[in-house]
Amino acid sequence: MAQQTAWGWKRIVLVGAGIAAAIVLLLVATAVAGLVWATSAAERLGEPAPEPVASTLATRDAGAHAAAAANLEQPLRVEIELEEGEFEVRSGPPGTGVQVVGAYAKAYYELTERHTPAGEPGGPATVIRLRPTQSFVVRLLGSTLGGHDGAHNALTVTIPRDVPIALSLRLRTGETRTDLGGLILTDLDAELSMGEHRLDFSEPLAGRPHRIRVAGGMGEIRLERFGNAGPRELDVEGRMGSLTVDLGGDWPLGAVADVSLDGAMGEFRLDVPNTVRIAPDSNASNVLGATSQPPAGSDPGPEAPLVRLHLTNAMGETRVRRY
Repeated sequence: MAQQTAWGWKRIVLVGAGIAAAIVLLLVATAVAGLVWATSAAERLGEPAPEPVASTLATRDAGAHAAAAANLEQPLRVEIELEEGEFEVRSGPPGTGVQVVGAYAKAYYELTERHTPAGEPGGPATVIRLRPTQSFVVRLLGSTLGGHDGAHNALTVTIPRDVPIALSLRLRTGETRTDLGGLILTDLDAELSMGEHRLDFSEPLAGRPHRIRVAGGMGEIRLERFGNAGPRELDVEGRMGSLTVDLGGDWPLGAVADVSLDGAMGEFRLDVPNTVRIAPDSNASNVLGATSQPPAGSDPGPEAPLVRLHLTNAMGETRVRRY
């Protein structure tokens, strides 16, 4: 009886080992087949040679939006989504429309440019998207075939200064430089992830947006001179990596702003100039790590801008610096 039981267990073990070996072989075969297919696709597509692009959108109705700039009732909704490359987004001269200039690897990526005029469903809106059309493995193989360093996408998007803009930014995987100084910005929702990103306001905005939201993913992110934007609410989220937020710039006199910095994991730094007051009911908390309490700094006077800070970090370090 004992021998039968032992033999039964051996059969179960052997069957289980056979099934596991079959699964492993199937996975290996699938991986090899996928690699062969990806290599064939990359060879068929050829080298990821960048092709030039130069286009202008929303030129005709820019003047109509400029006439509405005083009340900001109908801003031009601009959606910019760029992935994998070196990108620049900045303000441009008035009356020029939204412009896209540069080059991209057309065989591996798709550039979509669409403008919906005012009066049509969903308008006025301008959408610019650069997305990969091939899988990551195909793009990786395509960039290495023939000894190339990679598919280099380099685009510059300029936004006219004379149009009220509700801006949505999605910049992923690469190096980006964004300068929105001088725009008529009614709203900003930005997502910056996987790479090195800088979002700056080099000069004051023409108008004060109610809310600015920035979500940062993995990588190094710098948000600079947000006082020139002067938002009533600034919400910044950091998920992993290094995040620096600078509240310097020309805040409106007597401005009051709620500034929230919510971190999940990483190193976060908030720089507050001495010309800005920090509200006494500001708060900071940390689950694992360290958070410096907001320093008082010098007294710039009762008319100086006031920021109310809400700082949280689940894991990592949050530092507040006066300068």
